[in-house]
Amino acid sequence: MHNRFEKIKDILIGIQLGKITPEEQRMLEEWRKEKVIHERLYRRLMDREHTCARLSALEDIDVDKAFILNQKLLRRRSFVRVMYRSLPYAALLIFMIGIILLWPDTPRQQSLPLAEKMILPGSRKAELVLADGTSVHLYPDMRKTFQDGSSEVVVKGNAVNYTDGVKGNKMAWHIIRTPLGGEYSITLSDGTQVWLNAMSELKYPVYFDGKERRVELKGEAFFQVKTDTTCPFYVTMEDYRLKVLGTSFNVKAYDEDECWQATLCTGQINLSDSRSQETLVLAPGKQAVCHRNTGKMEVKEVDTALFTAWTKGEFRFDNTSIENIFTVLQRWYKIEVFYLNAHVRQEVFTGKLPRFDNLQVILEIMEKVSDLQFEMKGNTVFIK
Repeated sequence: MHNRFEKIKDILIGIQLGKITPEEQRMLEEWRKEKVIHERLYRRLMDREHTCARLSALEDIDVDKAFILNQKLLRRRSFVRVMYRSLPYAALLIFMIGIILLWPDTPRQQSLPLAEKMILPGSRKAELVLADGTSVHLYPDMRKTFQDGSSEVVVKGNAVNYTDGVKGNKMAWHIIRTPLGGEYSITLSDGTQVWLNAMSELKYPVYFDGKERRVELKGEAFFQVKTDTTCPFYVTMEDYRLKVLGTSFNVKAYDEDECWQATLCTGQINLSDSRSQETLVLAPGKQAVCHRNTGKMEVKEVDTALFTAWTKGEFRFDNTSIENIFTVLQRWYKIEVFYLNAHVRQEVFTGKLPRFDNLQVILEIMEKVSDLQFEMKGNTVFIK
C-alpha cells in the first residue's frame, strides 16, 4: 500500500511536468474513485490558488534550496544569498511541497508534538483613548460613529477614520494602542494612514492646526503620509524625530529593543537625534538604525519588503536570528519561549511565513526547511 501511494505521488508530479502514461492515468483515476478523501486531496493539489494560499509562506523563497540553505545558515551562521529560479520550476517545487504538507501519510507531519490547543494568531483589535480619558475598545469588524468635540470619529472596516471639524481653542489629543496579538489602522484627519503593529501606541491630535503635523509613536507602525508641502509631518519617538512631506515608511521603536529602525519605501525623510543634533537624510530603499545605548546612527541599504511584510499578512526574514524571530512571534501569538540550547538564539533563518495562520503551521514550515526542532506545552514553545 505504501508503494502504491508513493507511485500516486509520482504520477501527480508527472502531471505538472506533462509526462504521464496512459497506464499511469488509469491508475490515478482508479485511486481517485476509491475514496472521497482521495478525490478531495486530488482537487486541492490541482487547485493552484488553494495550494499557493496554503504555501504562501514558501512562494517567495527559493524552495529547492531553502532546506540546504537554512541548514548551512544554522551551522555556519553566515549569510548566503538566495537565488531565485524561473516561475515554472518554482511552481513545481511549490506543488511538491504541497504534497508533503497535505499528504496524510507523510511521516514528517508528526515530527512536531501537538499542543493541547491551537495557538491562534493575533487579530485586529486596539484601544482608543479619547481626550477626556474615556476608552473605546476596538474589535474586528466593529462599526461605530461618534463625536469627540467638533470631530467625527468613524470606526469601520477594522480602521478608525477622522474628519476635520471646526478647530477649537484647545487641541484635543487621542491615543490608539494595540495589545499583544493586536494590530489596527487609522486614518488621521489630514488623510494620512497609519498601520499599528502589536504592542504599539500612537498619540495624535484629532485635527492638525498650524504649520506642522505632529504625532508620537511607541512600538511599530507603517505610515502613508498625505502630501502637504506647506505643512510637514513629524513622528516623534523619545529623543528621535522624523520629518516627512509625502512619504511611506516603517518605524520600529519598541522600548525593549536596543536598536530602532526607520525604513523608507517612497519619498524622503529626515531623522534627527535631539541629544547629538545629528541628522540623517534617507532615500527610498534605505534604513536608518539608531543604537540607543551609544547614540550612534547609521544608514544601510535594505529590501524594504522585509520590514513592511507584516502589513500584508506575512512575516519575512533574511538571515535573521532565531531570537529576533521569536521576539516578533511572541508579540503576535502571545507565547512564551524557552531555548533548550543557548547557542540556538543566535542561529539564523531565511524565509517567508503566513502571519494569520496558527502557530503550529509556522513551526511546521520552519522545521521542514531547517534543522530546528520545536516542542509545545500550553503557550510555551521549547526550541532546540
